[in-house]
Amino acid sequence: MALLKRQKYKLVDILSKIYPTLEEVVRVIRDVRSKDIDIEGASSKRWNNIVEFIKDKDDFSSTLNAISFDLTQSKPESDKDRKNFEELKTEIYAQTPELLLNHLRDIINTRQCVLFLGPNAFKCIQRDRIVPFSDYLAGKFVAELNRMDIFCEPVAVNELSYLIDRYESREAASLADTKAFAAKWYREATPYIPFYEKLESLNFPVVINTNPEILFGRRANTERFVHLRYDKSNAQAQALPADYSGKTIVYNIYGSFDNEHSVLFTEKEAVAFTKGAYEKNPPILQEVRTQVMQSYGLFVGFDFHDWHLKILFDVLDLRNKPGNYSVYDGEIAEQHLEYYSRQFNMTFYTEDDLLMDL
Repeated sequence: MALLKRQKYKLVDILSKIYPTLEEVVRVIRDVRSKDIDIEGASSKRWNNIVEFIKDKDDFSSTLNAISFDLTQSKPESDKDRKNFEELKTEIYAQTPELLLNHLRDIINTRQCVLFLGPNAFKCIQRDRIVPFSDYLAGKFVAELNRMDIFCEPVAVNELSYLIDRYESREAASLADTKAFAAKWYREATPYIPFYEKLESLNFPVVINTNPEILFGRRANTERFVHLRYDKSNAQAQALPADYSGKTIVYNIYGSFDNEHSVLFTEKEAVAFTKGAYEKNPPILQEVRTQVMQSYGLFVGFDFHDWHLKILFDVLDLRNKPGNYSVYDGEIAEQHLEYYSRQFNMTFYTEDDLLMDL
């Protein structure tokens, strides 16, 4: 790739400082001795020769990923050299879509990447349009409010939590009615499949699904998937089956329509979820948390508008991950871009087509 001289020099400086001896180099690039590279002499000369050799190779991103993984195991998150390396790696990937694709393919194929499905990832077909399920459901609540002659602000017709609050303002309303209404329209929805089909074909160890749908991984090759959910009504976390190794764990973290009463819809429930997750009452499944902390994150369908995402990401310890990537074809507010890139090492891309090329 066309690595800028500035980037090359910085990369050499960082790596020669982190891995000054040949033994340390071999730890992260195990076959370095078998390559046609002069690895004798000073550390800076050695790393200059290595970078010059690998920068145009197909496995360049794999080498950077191996270094990232080694740093997560050997240096704390606060280490300056580790931070400098990760910032430079992100800059290199961001300037080259092809390199980013190779990077994502590599970490997915080696099961080093966890998929996060955001509110806009699950889509439905509505009157020849493809819309997020949350917008589809909001439309059903608006229609029901109109039928019952309950006023709602025209500017808030896509604000699901507000519409639910208006729906529950009627006499003798209950949260159970709300969840039954949502489950009814979920069952009658026509899901948009192609996007999920592509993501299901990839080799993620864990899928964190913030949607309540029970579609992902349930239509084909179902033996590859294990389905669990966070349910605040349970005292204990759901247990994994004994034979889950090598499978994809699909974890509906805000509940699922397997049990409509587990689904989070209201702000009050979001607060209760936050409290329960922090207090581990019930806990988020430990195997899921461990895999999330050790892996890269690929975030699909997030506009990062929901306040409780910050708390969820903090509970899952996303700050200590090798790196996070967001792919979203909508608009993300500038303050969210700044916050998530700074707090969670998030790199943002705006082309959904990128995912179809994985």
